[in-house]
Amino acid sequence: MQQQGGIVALKDDLRVRRTLDSIQNALVALVRLKKLDSIRVAEIASRARVNRTTFYRHYHDKYQVLEQVFKEALRELDQSMGSLEAAPSRFTLLDVPEPWIKFFESIENKADLYLAMLNSVGGTWFQDRLRKHVSSFL
Repeated sequence: MQQQGGIVALKDDLRVRRTLDSIQNALVALVRLKKLDSIRVAEIASRARVNRTTFYRHYHDKYQVLEQVFKEALRELDQSMGSLEAAPSRFTLLDVPEPWIKFFESIENKADLYLAMLNSVGGTWFQDRLRKHVSSFL
């Protein structure tokens, strides 16, 4: 752990990072099975193999977990696209710009998340936010 002005930087702790990943993965897995509104924090904690107290130490509620998963997915999408200024605005199907190839590879790498959140179980929250984000760099 790193000290920053007397405060321990917990997110740099590998154990904390594993816990956060486990909670996030548990929520994504549960959203594939049922509607987000019907998922309880106790279910997320159980699936993540953490106590509810541990869950609440890191997140206020399931929506904050979802927001973090969404932000991370968008960050990865943005990184995968690279500089869009260098990409041609018109292209043939045989000449797809590299940023778009990386974009779809990034989606493939997070297929579980996108499958869960883009189907009817995930609701429109994720779909609307993703649509707005993607349209911002189109």
